Amino acid sequence: MDGSAQRPAPVAGLPGKDTLPVIGRSVNAKYRRHSDPTKIFETDALKADNNRSSIVKAKHKKEKSFPVAWRSELNKPRSGSAQARLENLRAALQKEIDDQKEQKSKASTSESKLSSDQNSFPVQTLKKEKNGRESELKSKYDEGLSNYPRYFYCIVDTCVFINHYKDIDNFLTKKFADRQPILIVPYKVLDELDIVKYKKPHLETQIMPVIKFLHRMLRAKDPRIKGQHPWDDTVEFMPINSPDDSIINCALQVQSVADSEAKVLVVSNDCNMLTKALVAHLDSCTMAELQKDYKF
Repeated sequence: MDGSAQRPAPVAGLPGKDTLPVIGRSVNAKYRRHSDPTKIFETDALKADNNRSSIVKAKHKKEKSFPVAWRSELNKPRSGSAQARLENLRAALQKEIDDQKEQKSKASTSESKLSSDQNSFPVQTLKKEKNGRESELKSKYDEGLSNYPRYFYCIVDTCVFINHYKDIDNFLTKKFADRQPILIVPYKVLDELDIVKYKKPHLETQIMPVIKFLHRMLRAKDPRIKGQHPWDDTVEFMPINSPDDSIINCALQVQSVADSEAKVLVVSNDCNMLTKALVAHLDSCTMAELQKDYKF
Protein backbone atom coordinates (compact mmCIF):
# COMPACT_ATOMS: atom_id res chain seq x y z
CA MET A 1 0.00 0.00 0.00
CA ASP A 2 1.58 3.33 -1.08
CA GLY A 3 1.48 6.62 0.73
CA SER A 4 -0.92 8.12 -1.72
CA ALA A 5 -3.75 6.01 -0.41
CA GLN A 6 -6.65 7.95 0.95
CA ARG A 7 -7.22 8.18 4.68
CA PRO A 8 -10.38 6.75 6.07
CA ALA A 9 -13.18 9.22 6.67
CA PRO A 10 -13.77 10.18 10.28
CA VAL A 11 -16.54 8.47 12.04
CA ALA A 12 -19.58 10.60 12.71
CA GLY A 13 -19.82 11.94 16.26
CA LEU A 14 -16.09 11.59 17.00
CA PRO A 15 -13.71 14.52 16.78
CA GLY A 16 -11.33 14.40 14.01
CA LYS A 17 -7.64 15.36 13.94
CA ASP A 18 -8.36 18.77 12.58
CA THR A 19 -10.91 19.67 15.25
CA LEU A 20 -8.86 18.71 18.35
CA PRO A 21 -6.86 21.96 18.57
CA VAL A 22 -10.04 23.95 18.21
CA ILE A 23 -11.65 22.03 21.07
CA GLY A 24 -8.56 22.60 23.20
CA ARG A 25 -8.56 26.32 22.59
CA SER A 26 -12.25 26.61 23.42
CA VAL A 27 -11.80 24.75 26.73
CA ASN A 28 -8.85 26.92 27.75
CA ALA A 29 -10.74 30.07 26.86
CA LYS A 30 -13.66 28.94 29.00
CA TYR A 31 -11.59 28.64 32.20
CA ARG A 32 -8.88 31.20 31.48
CA ARG A 33 -10.72 34.06 33.28
CA HIS A 34 -10.76 32.09 36.54
CA SER A 35 -7.19 30.91 36.44
CA ASP A 36 -5.76 34.14 38.08
CA PRO A 37 -7.38 34.83 41.54
CA THR A 38 -6.04 38.38 41.74
CA LYS A 39 -8.10 39.39 38.74
CA ILE A 40 -11.28 38.30 40.55
CA PHE A 41 -10.54 40.65 43.48
CA GLU A 42 -9.56 43.46 41.17
CA THR A 43 -12.88 43.10 39.38
CA ASP A 44 -14.79 43.17 42.70
CA ALA A 45 -12.89 46.24 43.85
CA LEU A 46 -13.70 48.03 40.62
CA LYS A 47 -17.37 47.19 40.99
CA ALA A 48 -17.40 48.47 44.59
CA ASP A 49 -15.59 51.62 43.55
CA ASN A 50 -18.14 52.26 40.82
CA ASN A 51 -20.96 51.94 43.39
CA ARG A 52 -19.59 54.64 45.71
CA SER A 53 -21.41 57.91 45.95
CA SER A 54 -19.67 61.14 45.10
CA ILE A 55 -19.62 62.20 48.79
CA VAL A 56 -17.84 59.01 49.92
CA LYS A 57 -15.28 59.37 47.13
CA ALA A 58 -14.60 62.90 48.29
CA LYS A 59 -13.13 61.62 51.58
CA HIS A 60 -9.96 60.63 49.75
CA LYS A 61 -9.53 64.09 48.22
CA LYS A 62 -8.73 67.52 49.59
CA GLU A 63 -11.70 69.02 51.39
CA LYS A 64 -10.91 72.55 50.20
CA SER A 65 -11.89 71.64 46.67
CA PHE A 66 -15.52 70.95 47.72
CA PRO A 67 -18.31 73.20 48.98
CA VAL A 68 -18.87 73.77 52.71
CA ALA A 69 -22.05 71.68 52.68
CA TRP A 70 -20.10 68.70 51.38
CA ARG A 71 -17.35 69.09 54.00
CA SER A 72 -19.89 69.23 56.83
CA GLU A 73 -21.56 66.13 55.44
CA LEU A 74 -18.23 64.32 55.38
CA ASN A 75 -17.39 65.22 59.01
CA LYS A 76 -20.86 64.62 60.38
CA PRO A 77 -20.97 61.53 62.66
CA ARG A 78 -23.51 58.88 61.72
CA SER A 79 -26.09 57.90 64.34
CA GLY A 80 -25.14 54.69 66.13
CA SER A 81 -21.56 54.74 64.87
CA ALA A 82 -18.46 54.66 67.06
CA GLN A 83 -17.78 58.30 66.26
CA ALA A 84 -21.27 59.28 67.42
CA ARG A 85 -20.81 57.43 70.71
CA LEU A 86 -17.45 59.12 71.16
CA GLU A 87 -19.04 62.52 70.59
CA ASN A 88 -21.73 61.75 73.20
CA LEU A 89 -19.08 60.67 75.72
CA ARG A 90 -17.05 63.81 75.08
CA ALA A 91 -20.13 65.96 75.58
CA ALA A 92 -20.97 64.19 78.87
CA LEU A 93 -17.43 64.67 80.19
CA GLN A 94 -17.44 68.33 79.22
CA LYS A 95 -20.76 68.82 81.04
CA GLU A 96 -19.33 67.20 84.17
CA ILE A 97 -16.27 69.48 84.05
CA ASP A 98 -18.49 72.53 83.65
CA ASP A 99 -20.61 71.46 86.64
CA GLN A 100 -17.50 71.07 88.82
CA LYS A 101 -16.25 74.50 87.82
CA GLU A 102 -19.63 75.99 88.68
CA GLN A 103 -19.61 74.37 92.12
CA LYS A 104 -16.09 75.63 92.83
CA SER A 105 -17.07 79.14 91.81
CA LYS A 106 -20.09 79.02 94.14
CA ALA A 107 -17.90 77.79 97.02
CA SER A 108 -15.32 80.52 96.47
CA THR A 109 -18.11 83.10 96.34
CA SER A 110 -19.53 81.92 99.68
CA GLU A 111 -16.07 81.97 101.29
CA SER A 112 -15.40 85.49 100.09
CA LYS A 113 -18.80 86.56 101.42
CA LEU A 114 -17.99 85.03 104.81
CA SER A 115 -14.62 86.80 104.96
CA SER A 116 -16.20 90.11 104.00
CA ASP A 117 -18.75 89.77 106.81
CA GLN A 118 -16.14 88.77 109.38
CA ASN A 119 -16.15 92.17 111.07
CA SER A 120 -19.89 92.04 111.64
CA PHE A 121 -19.85 88.69 113.53
CA PRO A 122 -18.34 87.95 116.94
CA VAL A 123 -15.03 86.10 116.94
CA GLN A 124 -16.52 83.34 119.07
CA THR A 125 -19.22 82.65 116.45
CA LEU A 126 -16.64 82.34 113.68
CA LYS A 127 -14.60 79.94 115.77
CA LYS A 128 -17.62 77.73 116.32
CA GLU A 129 -18.41 77.65 112.64
CA LYS A 130 -14.81 76.79 111.84
CA ASN A 131 -14.31 74.03 114.42
CA GLY A 132 -17.78 72.69 115.16
CA ARG A 133 -16.69 70.47 118.10
CA GLU A 134 -17.67 72.75 121.00
CA SER A 135 -20.99 70.94 121.35
CA GLU A 136 -19.09 67.81 122.39
CA LEU A 137 -17.43 69.51 125.37
CA LYS A 138 -18.84 68.92 128.86
CA SER A 139 -16.67 71.39 130.80
CA LYS A 140 -18.31 74.71 131.69
CA TYR A 141 -15.34 77.04 131.59
CA ASP A 142 -17.41 80.24 131.57
CA GLU A 143 -19.78 79.24 134.38
CA GLY A 144 -19.93 81.50 137.47
CA LEU A 145 -17.77 84.27 136.06
CA SER A 146 -20.41 87.00 136.08
CA ASN A 147 -18.76 88.60 139.15
CA TYR A 148 -15.59 89.23 137.15
CA PRO A 149 -16.03 91.86 134.44
CA ARG A 150 -12.66 90.99 132.97
CA TYR A 151 -10.68 87.78 133.36
CA PHE A 152 -8.19 85.52 131.61
CA TYR A 153 -7.56 81.76 131.64
CA CYS A 154 -4.37 80.09 132.88
CA ILE A 155 -3.72 76.49 131.85
CA VAL A 156 -1.02 75.26 134.21
CA ASP A 157 1.44 72.44 133.52
CA THR A 158 2.13 69.59 135.98
CA CYS A 159 5.66 70.72 136.81
CA VAL A 160 4.38 74.16 137.86
CA PHE A 161 1.85 72.60 140.27
CA ILE A 162 4.55 70.43 141.84
CA ASN A 163 7.11 73.20 142.36
CA HIS A 164 4.92 76.31 142.80
CA TYR A 165 1.54 75.29 144.16
CA LYS A 166 1.78 77.82 147.06
CA ASP A 167 2.54 80.60 144.58
CA ILE A 168 -0.49 79.54 142.57
CA ASP A 169 -2.64 79.73 145.70
CA ASN A 170 -1.43 83.30 146.31
CA PHE A 171 -2.01 84.09 142.65
CA LEU A 172 -5.67 83.05 142.87
CA THR A 173 -6.47 84.72 146.19
CA LYS A 174 -4.91 88.04 145.25
CA LYS A 175 -7.29 90.73 144.04
CA PHE A 176 -6.40 92.16 140.66
CA ALA A 177 -7.75 95.53 139.51
CA ASP A 178 -7.33 94.70 135.84
CA ARG A 179 -8.24 91.07 135.17
CA GLN A 180 -9.02 88.11 137.36
CA PRO A 181 -7.04 84.91 136.61
CA ILE A 182 -9.13 81.75 136.14
CA LEU A 183 -7.09 78.61 136.74
CA ILE A 184 -7.79 75.62 134.45
CA VAL A 185 -6.64 72.18 135.60
CA PRO A 186 -6.32 69.75 132.66
CA TYR A 187 -7.40 66.19 133.41
CA LYS A 188 -4.00 64.98 132.21
CA VAL A 189 -2.38 66.96 135.05
CA LEU A 190 -4.45 65.08 137.63
CA ASP A 191 -3.49 61.84 135.97
CA GLU A 192 0.22 62.71 135.92
CA LEU A 193 0.18 63.74 139.58
CA ASP A 194 -1.15 60.31 140.47
CA ILE A 195 1.42 58.53 138.27
CA VAL A 196 4.38 60.51 139.64
CA LYS A 197 3.25 59.88 143.22
CA TYR A 198 3.67 56.09 142.71
CA LYS A 199 6.62 56.04 140.29
CA LYS A 200 8.69 58.61 142.22
CA PRO A 201 8.07 58.08 145.93
CA HIS A 202 10.70 60.67 146.87
CA LEU A 203 8.40 63.36 145.39
CA GLU A 204 5.35 62.27 147.37
CA THR A 205 5.91 64.96 149.99
CA GLN A 206 5.69 67.59 147.22
CA ILE A 207 2.78 66.03 145.34
CA MET A 208 0.34 65.32 148.21
CA PRO A 209 -0.09 69.02 149.17
CA VAL A 210 -0.84 69.81 145.53
CA ILE A 211 -3.48 67.08 145.33
CA LYS A 212 -5.11 68.30 148.58
CA PHE A 213 -5.05 71.91 147.37
CA LEU A 214 -6.78 71.06 144.08
CA HIS A 215 -9.31 68.85 145.90
CA ARG A 216 -10.19 71.63 148.35
CA MET A 217 -10.61 74.28 145.63
CA LEU A 218 -12.61 72.12 143.25
CA ARG A 219 -14.84 70.73 146.02
CA ALA A 220 -15.70 74.26 147.12
CA LYS A 221 -16.71 75.00 143.51
CA ASP A 222 -14.63 78.13 143.54
CA PRO A 223 -15.24 79.84 140.18
CA ARG A 224 -11.57 80.89 140.05
CA ILE A 225 -10.46 77.30 139.44
CA LYS A 226 -12.03 74.81 137.03
CA GLY A 227 -11.15 71.26 136.09
CA GLN A 228 -11.40 69.67 132.67
CA HIS A 229 -14.06 66.98 132.36
CA PRO A 230 -12.57 63.49 131.71
CA TRP A 231 -14.65 63.18 128.55
CA ASP A 232 -13.14 66.35 127.13
CA ASP A 233 -9.69 64.77 127.34
CA THR A 234 -10.85 62.44 124.53
CA VAL A 235 -12.17 65.26 122.31
CA GLU A 236 -9.21 66.03 120.08
CA PHE A 237 -8.80 69.51 118.69
CA MET A 238 -5.33 68.42 117.55
CA PRO A 239 -3.42 65.10 117.27
CA ILE A 240 -2.47 63.89 120.77
CA ASN A 241 0.78 61.91 120.98
CA SER A 242 2.05 62.90 124.45
CA PRO A 243 0.86 64.31 127.81
CA ASP A 244 2.03 67.76 126.68
CA ASP A 245 -0.28 67.49 123.66
CA SER A 246 -3.22 66.76 125.98
CA ILE A 247 -2.54 69.96 127.93
CA ILE A 248 -2.26 72.02 124.72
CA ASN A 249 -5.48 70.37 123.52
CA CYS A 250 -7.20 71.49 126.73
CA ALA A 251 -6.01 75.06 126.10
CA LEU A 252 -7.42 74.95 122.56
CA GLN A 253 -10.78 73.79 123.94
CA VAL A 254 -10.85 76.70 126.37
CA GLN A 255 -9.95 79.10 123.56
CA SER A 256 -12.82 77.77 121.40
CA VAL A 257 -15.48 78.61 124.00
CA ALA A 258 -13.86 81.65 125.63
CA ASP A 259 -15.13 85.15 125.13
CA SER A 260 -13.40 87.16 122.46
CA GLU A 261 -11.79 89.42 125.09
CA ALA A 262 -10.67 86.57 127.37
CA LYS A 263 -7.00 85.70 127.02
CA VAL A 264 -5.81 82.07 127.17
CA LEU A 265 -2.35 81.61 128.69
CA VAL A 266 -0.31 78.39 129.02
CA VAL A 267 2.01 78.40 132.06
CA SER A 268 4.90 75.93 132.09
CA ASN A 269 8.60 75.69 132.89
CA ASP A 270 9.09 73.22 130.05
CA CYS A 271 10.56 75.04 127.06
CA ASN A 272 9.17 72.53 124.56
CA MET A 273 5.68 72.91 126.05
CA LEU A 274 5.94 76.69 125.60
CA THR A 275 7.02 76.17 121.99
CA LYS A 276 4.06 73.87 121.29
CA ALA A 277 1.73 76.51 122.70
CA LEU A 278 3.19 79.16 120.41
CA VAL A 279 2.83 76.89 117.38
CA ALA A 280 -0.84 76.38 118.35
CA HIS A 281 -1.31 80.20 118.38
CA LEU A 282 -1.57 80.33 122.18
CA ASP A 283 0.11 82.73 124.60
CA SER A 284 2.61 81.09 126.94
CA CYS A 285 5.02 82.02 129.72
CA THR A 286 7.04 80.53 132.56
CA MET A 287 6.05 80.78 136.22
CA ALA A 288 8.77 83.38 136.81
CA GLU A 289 7.45 85.53 133.97
CA LEU A 290 3.91 85.26 135.35
CA GLN A 291 5.07 86.37 138.79
CA LYS A 292 6.96 89.29 137.29
CA ASP A 293 4.02 90.49 135.18
CA TYR A 294 1.37 90.22 137.92
CA LYS A 295 3.62 90.88 140.96
CA PHE A 296 2.66 88.09 143.33
